[in-house]
Amino acid sequence: TGSLNWDGRSSDGTELPSGLYYYQATVRYAVQDRGAPAQVFKGYVQILRDTVSMR
Repeated sequence: TGSLNWDGRSSDGTELPSGLYYYQATVRYAVQDRGAPAQVFKGYVQILRDTVSMR
């Protein structure tokens, strides 16, 4: 099994706001077996950020 290593930033380095983010990754393990079918991994990550309310 793999792991998700993501710091909650967009591809340009901007910190993303709180929310639910979905992902899909297609992986081929060509080193182990060139003819192996690709595996598709899908899931989601939820970002919860502290917010400061001004009163």
